[in-house]
Amino acid sequence: MSSRTNRKRTVNRKRVLIYAAVLAAGILMILLLGSGITAASAKQEKKEVYYTSVRVEAGDTLWSLAEKYVPEYEKVGDYVETLRQLNRIRREDRLIPGQILVIAYYK
Repeated sequence: MSSRTNRKRTVNRKRVLIYAAVLAAGILMILLLGSGITAASAKQEKKEVYYTSVRVEAGDTLWSLAEKYVPEYEKVGDYVETLRQLNRIRREDRLIPGQILVIAYYK
């Protein structure tokens, strides 16, 4: 064989290896991103919602109550807003000891 033929085969092998590596990397990225999306959607999947009532005690804040009941897939700040809406509490309102709040929780 001539050196020119050997060079072409070497170049062709390198191209094939590069294409195979790019293809493998692409497939790997798709698999990893796909499983990440599945995991994220599973976290966001809400379970059945239940409601309970809580009597506010001295020192309680919406934030402290939210920390006790927030689902693992939700941020505490977002859950505070849920509690505000559920109980029709404005930002300027203060909790009063003895006040009854409705709390949503998920199972």
